[in-house]
Order: sequence, then structure tokens, then C-alpha cells
Amino acid sequence: MPLISQNCASLLSLIKRLREDTAITALDGDEELLLAWLALDWHEGRQITVGQVMDHKEFQTRTYAYRRLSALRKNDWVSFITAPHGQRVKFVVPTDKTRRYLGNFSKSIDEYVTVRPLA
Repeated sequence: MPLISQNCASLLSLIKRLREDTAITALDGDEELLLAWLALDWHEGRQITVGQVMDHKEFQTRTYAYRRLSALRKNDWVSFITAPHGQRVKFVVPTDKTRRYLGNFSKSIDEYVTVRPLA
């Protein structure tokens, strides 16, 4: 009996292919996870503040969350935009680099699912 199912092997193959993007491999696991969370929020039309990221329950501390967010900013994955209603509120927004990456990521998944629908 095989170690994993064909669907599992197909999914792992897709993940491996997507991870071959050298830009994303420069991120640590928490930064990659944070970028994924942000992408889902942006997709759903939410505006996310720096404070909301820092309050995310999956991070051990607000400081740790801010460090991960700062690393994304330093590497041009996100930028901060000052809210019009208050100078102390900053929104986290995707950069062109992130938009390109997520566009390519989406395209790869769409092509894969079209060619090999998961059961």
C-alpha cells in the first residue's frame, strides 16, 4: 500500500512547485504564514491595520508579530499607509511584488486544478 494517496502526492507536488519561487523562500515560516493571512484579508476586502496584525492570536507576543511584519516590509512584501482619519493608524497594504507573487500563485493553482481536479 502506498505511503500517501495520489491526491496527497498531487497536492505535495503543487506545493513544491509553488515553493520554487525564490522570492517566497527567503521568508521564514511565520512571515510566509502572515503574508497568507494578509492575502486572505485583502481578498475579502478588509483593510488591516498594523495593530490588528500585532494582536493576531497566533503570534506569541505583539513584539514578535511586529518583527515579522517589519521583515515583510523591509523585503518589499508589504507597505504601510497612514489612515486618513488618524496619523497613528497605519494600514498594511500589498506591494507590487506581492501582487505579482499572489497573481502567479493563483494562476499556478488555477492551472493545476483545471488540469488535475482534486477528488
